[in-house]
Amino acid sequence: MTREELNAILQKEGNYKAFEYKGYKCRILRMGEGMDPEYRMFHLCGYVLLTKEDRCYGKEYDTIPYTIHGGFTYSSHRLHNQPEEGWRIGFDCAHACDISLPYQLNSELSSAVYRTMDYVEEELKRLVDQIVADRG
Repeated sequence: MTREELNAILQKEGNYKAFEYKGYKCRILRMGEGMDPEYRMFHLCGYVLLTKEDRCYGKEYDTIPYTIHGGFTYSSHRLHNQPEEGWRIGFDCAHACDISLPYQLNSELSSAVYRTMDYVEEELKRLVDQIVADRG
């Protein structure tokens, strides 16, 4: 994938998506806006807002038993310093197998894949399905 192709995808997708699935609030955010250009990666992160009734409410991300792309990398009652009602868990698409803007032309990462907004949405839905099944 060339830089131009990736930039076209980034422009088309936008930086934010909110949706609800099976009663759970889900958010997708692109990292990098407002950051020092040297540190911008522009990868996507996905989050699901849990309620107190959910088994993983209040748990640290490294103890969450569900499966998600690359594993969980986030758990908090805040999302980017904004307090919320509930407990947010999430993951990112900035792993060795993922394309992040500064690294996509690195020959060592030629097999890396850009994780699209649609991909992250499907991962979040799969996560919600696991949460719902866990609740019985």
